Amino acid sequence: MRILCPICGEISEAVQVSPDYDKSRHCDFVGRARWVDFLYESKAVNRFLLSPEFRDAHGIEYENIPLPDDYPEWLKLLKVECRRCFEDRGANRGNQRR
Repeated sequence: MRILCPICGEISEAVQVSPDYDKSRHCDFVGRARWVDFLYESKAVNRFLLSPEFRDAHGIEYENIPLPDDYPEWLKLLKVECRRCFEDRGANRGNQRR
């Protein structure tokens, strides 16, 4: 998924994260969260970065899940972040702009 970022103004790939993601605690979240992939024919087609609390609350036990016929309701709860800004937060911990 590509988005137009309202912060950096770039068209960027999106990162979908659980709703408990807090930009001000980026490194802590990334350290605890795990990537969860929907797989189609053994290839990741959707990828989400989810906290342990979110995974537990929604019964998400595995990091690789076969692509479901019907998407689960928890997808509607995810936040969408600009990948560039998301990655910059990790590289520039003091950057308050993003």
